[in-house]
Amino acid sequence: MIALLIPVFVVIPGAGLPARSPEIGIHDTGQVCIRDRCFSVEIAANQSQRQYGLMNREHLDPDKGMLFVFENEGNYRFWMKNTQIPLDIIWINSSQDIVYIERNVQPCTLDFCPSIDPGKNASYVLEINGGLSDKYNLKVGDKTNISFIPSLNSRGNFLNKKRPAIYTAFWKFNGPSKPVLLPWIK
Repeated sequence: MIALLIPVFVVIPGAGLPARSPEIGIHDTGQVCIRDRCFSVEIAANQSQRQYGLMNREHLDPDKGMLFVFENEGNYRFWMKNTQIPLDIIWINSSQDIVYIERNVQPCTLDFCPSIDPGKNASYVLEINGGLSDKYNLKVGDKTNISFIPSLNSRGNFLNKKRPAIYTAFWKFNGPSKPVLLPWIK
């Protein structure tokens, strides 16, 4: 009986450390071109990847970015929680037209960060370094060219279909759900 009244102290390693990033899997990659500017992008195609995004990154090369791919076109809000660098956030519809740009969004260190509502439906959202939209004069209405290169190690790529590695080539999207297999790039 007395043994039950003695408090038990358990040491949990790492209990006081910040939470680790969720298991987000391996990102597929791709390219987004807007007029004469192209960005090599990591693809955030599943829920975990989209939730984590560019959190905790301290640097993003000027020709890099992240492309969030959604299964259905919709009005997707974004926020800057735990994001360390300013970003331009660009919403792109299923026709690959830019429908909204939020420029030079600053990092948020608050517990509650405001979300950005584009008020427009999109199938894709592109995040690039803050200030590049102005530098390259990107505008609503600009046409984009989005292409994907699925990773040979991805756990089910953005098309939600498992393919043998030998058939994982270069996919180009011509709008929602219209992938076109292009010849293997050497």
